[in-house]
Amino acid sequence: MPDDEGTDGEEEGSPGDWQAVEQRYDAEPDPEEFEPGNLGPEIPEAPDLTEVEASSEVRYRFWALVMVFNVALLAASVGVMFVAFQGEWELGGQLTLAGLALFGFGYYRYRQTKAVLAEKGEEEQGESEGSDRNG
Repeated sequence: MPDDEGTDGEEEGSPGDWQAVEQRYDAEPDPEEFEPGNLGPEIPEAPDLTEVEASSEVRYRFWALVMVFNVALLAASVGVMFVAFQGEWELGGQLTLAGLALFGFGYYRYRQTKAVLAEKGEEEQGESEGSDRNG
C-alpha cells in the first residue's frame, strides 16, 4: 500500500520497479534474427515504360512544352533574384517579363496542342466507327 509520499515503500530504482517499467514499454521482445525486409511496407515496382504507345507528334509536342516551361521558370526566377539580391531592376525586370511571356506562350501552346490532339482523336474514332459499320 502506498505511503504518504505515494510510493509502495520500496526504494526508487529497485529491481522490481525496473522490471515493471521494462515490461510496460517492451511490447515486443527483440527478434533473435534481424530481417531488413521487415522494416517497412513493401516497395512498389515501377511500371515497364518500354512499350509506350505515343505517336512521334505527341512526344515532340510534349518535350517542346517541357523545354518552354523550363526556360520560362528559369528566366522568371533568375530575374526575380537579380531584382531582390542585386538591385538590378533593368536586367531582372527583363528576365522576369521574358519568363512570364514564355509561361503565357507555353500555356497557349498547351491549349493548342490539347485541342489539336483531341480533334485528331475524334477523327480517328470516327473513322474506326465508320469502318465498323461498313465492314
